[in-house]
Parts: sequence; C-alpha cells; structure tokens
Amino acid sequence: MTHQQLLSQQYLNKTLPHAILINGATGSGKLTLAQWLVNILLCQTLHKNVEHHLNSGNAFSGELEACGNCKTCLLVSKLSYPDHLALELTGASIGIDDVRRANAFLEKTAHIGKFKTVLIPNAQTMTVAAANALLKTLEEPTANSIIILLSHDVELLLPTIVSRCRVLTMKGQVGAALISQFQQQANETSELDGFVNLSHLPELQEATVNNAYQVFKQSCLNYFTARDNRERASDNFLKLMREETHALRWLEKITVNLLREQFLPASVGQSSKEPIEQNKLSPQQLNLLYKTIIAASKVLKLLPQANETFILEKLHLSLDTIINGN
Repeated sequence: MTHQQLLSQQYLNKTLPHAILINGATGSGKLTLAQWLVNILLCQTLHKNVEHHLNSGNAFSGELEACGNCKTCLLVSKLSYPDHLALELTGASIGIDDVRRANAFLEKTAHIGKFKTVLIPNAQTMTVAAANALLKTLEEPTANSIIILLSHDVELLLPTIVSRCRVLTMKGQVGAALISQFQQQANETSELDGFVNLSHLPELQEATVNNAYQVFKQSCLNYFTARDNRERASDNFLKLMREETHALRWLEKITVNLLREQFLPASVGQSSKEPIEQNKLSPQQLNLLYKTIIAASKVLKLLPQANETFILEKLHLSLDTIINGN
C-alpha cells in the first residue's frame, strides 16, 4: 500500500492524524506527497465526490485526487488560498517567530474549507525554542488542523516532536540512473558489492548534482594526494566545501570508498573508481579522516544554529593535520 492509499483511507475513515512527519532523502518525493495531501484536504469537489461514493455503499480503494478546477484548487495553485500556510526557510533555521505565526494561524477558524493546513519544509532546521513552541500545538491540536513536517533526517528533530507525529518514510523513486549503477556494480564486481546507497539519490537523479559531485570528488582526491601545489589544492578544496550543500556527505562517501579499497579484495575495491595514484594515504590516516568528518557532521546535526562556515574551516585544518602526518 502506497502512502497516498494509506492517507486516502484515513481521510475517508476520518482517522487522519493531525500531525504528519514525512522523512526521506533529498529527491525522494516528500514535497510532492505533502502537496498532494494538502490538495485533497482543500478540494471542494473532492468532498462532494467522496460523500456520493460513500453513500453508494461501495468500498473505496486507490488514491484520492483533487479536481484541480474548483475555486479552492485554483486558489491553491495561485498560492492565495487563505486556509493554508507554508513556512519558508529564509535563513539558516526556522525561528520561534515563524512557529508562533503558524500556531496563531491554526487557532483561527477556516475561511473557506473545513481544514486548516500548515506545511513546514526543512523541519530539522527549527531552533530548540521553535521546536518547543510547535510541541505545545502538537500536544493540544486545534480542531480540523493538519500540520505536515518535511525532513531529510528525523534524528535532527526533538524526539518529543517525532513521537507526536505519524512518521512516513519516503524511499525515493528508483530512476534509470539508479538501476544503471546497480546493474553496473553487479556485473563488474562481486555480488557483495552490488548495492546502491539511497542517500546518494541526488547524484543519481539529477545531472547537475552529479556533475557537481564529480568536480568535488576530483578536488578532494587532489587535496588528499597532492605533492606539488598542496597549498593550492587545499585552498580549492576548502572553497568547494564552503559552496556545496552536500559537502560533508560527499566527503564521508569518498573517504569510506577509499577505506574499502584498503581492506576489500582488489576486484571489489576498484569499483569505487576513486584511486589514489600518488602519495597514498595509510589506512590509519583514512580512518582518522573519517572519524574527524563524522565528528563535524554530528556537531552540525546536534547544533542547527552552529556556525557552519567555522565548523568547515576547523574541519579543514584538522584534515590538513592528518594528511600532512603532523
């Protein structure tokens, strides 16, 4: 049963949860599912069709769909529907004032439809104060209000927030690039290496992201292995670390693949296609690099308000120390 089918049945049975947390990697379809749910909640024609169907005595199976043509659907498409609020991430985090605005919005009576809906993309960026303000509303929800949170990592959210939401996990659509990579790995390496990490969906689904990853990977390898112009390679890599949203995840991925090359059989290790041709780092250095990268990632996850630029620059200095063997 798909998420749409489950939510459709809950809607018809009037058991739809008042708070839904949609979790999944970037590109997995979180926003698409959220927008679909908002549309069926607000569509006027949908309500009439559902009532007619239920009165006929026939069981419903499948996914509900908004008509797209009624007054409310047209208002939603023009982003002017008065009973829906989407919190926009304008800075590094969602602050308490944003959540207070959402809480006040939910306390008012709906203007047109039955439901009032709030969408919170990037929910993991909420400050602690904002999360606590939202928690009060989750504990005492107003009638006919639906809160939809989107996140790529539920571990970044307060456990009390997660516990009060119905969590739906998106696994992402398996596109042609994903299938191609899986088949290539299965054919060229041992069966043990025939897998794809779904956290890499952005690189597999979007050509621009994949191109950016390839540039980042080459810069990283140059930085790890350079004998000449090491300072230049270091500066170039630091620049990319500051610019790329996925920098830490990519850096972790590259380092893990290099570690695999050290310990797995040659036929398996070569699959990463990230060889170090000169000035090869030792397994001990790679292990230290990996632990240092993970430590920096944890700081940014646990402290959403941390200065990311400072953390990345500090990480870069630590990587320099390990690579230079100091």
